[in-house]
Amino acid sequence: MGIIRWVVTLLCFVPLGDAVYQVFYNYEIADPVKFLTKQTGVWAIVFMLLTLSITPLRKITRKQWLFPYRAIFGRIFFLYVFCHAVVFIALANTFNPSDIILSIKKSKPIIFGLIALLMLIPMMATTGHYMIKKLGHVKWRRVHSMIYPASIFAALHYLTVVKKDIRLPLVASVFVLVLLGFRLYRHYSSKKQV
Repeated sequence: MGIIRWVVTLLCFVPLGDAVYQVFYNYEIADPVKFLTKQTGVWAIVFMLLTLSITPLRKITRKQWLFPYRAIFGRIFFLYVFCHAVVFIALANTFNPSDIILSIKKSKPIIFGLIALLMLIPMMATTGHYMIKKLGHVKWRRVHSMIYPASIFAALHYLTVVKKDIRLPLVASVFVLVLLGFRLYRHYSSKKQV
């Protein structure tokens, strides 16, 4: 990995480190669990959008050096989703299975988020060159195409969990639709040319 990629990767951890720091040292935060839930969730969406943006940017600019950043941002995206889920399970519900199940049953946003998480797990389990060789490129791509429906459910989670100012969730949802629309357009236009 080049030095720039190392720097970018380390910078991706800054929001998480800052959130943890704020919880321990910023005494103005009234509800640390709510704060961590929001921070990990919002940054998960940010890195999801970055992950989805790499391929369109690479196709438009023809800059092949962008390619590795899709994997970097994809892993960081999953990290923030995982942290978001840990906050929900460990801090908000104290590992209590009945409370977790009750929360899921009562909340559509949590259901959307859970579906997105379950779609992302097979992708993380099959990441890396070794898994591409083991599964074969076609099967590997099929597994990793789960990022597209997962991103829709993640956007729905963000859009429905915010109660007051929904401008940011709306912007994020529009970005998801635009980025997925670009892929659909490229997919069907390439089929017509064949």
